[in-house]
Amino acid sequence: MKLPRTHVSLPRALGAAAAVASLAFLTACGEPGSAGGGGGSTDAGGGGSVAACEAVPGDELVVLDDDQQLQTVDNIIPAVNAAAVEGDDTLIPLLDSVSAALDTDTLIGLNKAVDVDRRTSQDVAEEFVADAGLDDPEQSGSGSVVVGAADFAESATLGTIYATVLNAAGYDAEVTTIGNREAYLPALEDGKQVQVIPEYVGTLTEFINKNVNGADAEPVASSDLDATVEGLTGLGEEVGLVFGEPSPRRTRTRSP
Repeated sequence: MKLPRTHVSLPRALGAAAAVASLAFLTACGEPGSAGGGGGSTDAGGGGSVAACEAVPGDELVVLDDDQQLQTVDNIIPAVNAAAVEGDDTLIPLLDSVSAALDTDTLIGLNKAVDVDRRTSQDVAEEFVADAGLDDPEQSGSGSVVVGAADFAESATLGTIYATVLNAAGYDAEVTTIGNREAYLPALEDGKQVQVIPEYVGTLTEFINKNVNGADAEPVASSDLDATVEGLTGLGEEVGLVFGEPSPRRTRTRSP
């Protein structure tokens, strides 16, 4: 019996090793349903239940620290148009509360719920916000906010989490998908179409670095989270962006 194919987007901070390690996990059997980046559900390739798969001996994940500091950090970080938050002391702290609730296990669970369990990003985001206690924030704000998202499941889910938290605080927030970074970053810098985007510390740092300083620019991102965020903050000032707090430092995983 041929299983339906699924597109899986693990947290980028896990790196290529995690993607390989997760193959056994991501091919687990289940019942196909709905998946998507928005509030509606789409047919992802057929119904019918699939028999449970037996575990393969030895295919286990081992959590490793990057003790050699070989990986560039890619923690989740809120990227915000600077002009959009002038005089607003609420929006970024609300996004920071999301960052504080995200770690490796949480992100894997969010991705699995969408990519494997075939739930919508909207449902997964709302459940996460409620379970994390982010649906009744002490801060309150107002005004319209458009949260941008890239065209893959993790970004859609994170963007929907941002919008859900902002709406709970009194903002009028919505999510729009704007393709890849080449398309959405100029929109964020302009600030008219989108004002907030969930981003990845190291990847965004080098993307802006090359845009500002040229393709051969000396790398700014590294395995040092604080130093990379400092570099990103300085680059952001040159293109009209500010940033919230990054999600907690994460470990890498691979098979033994």
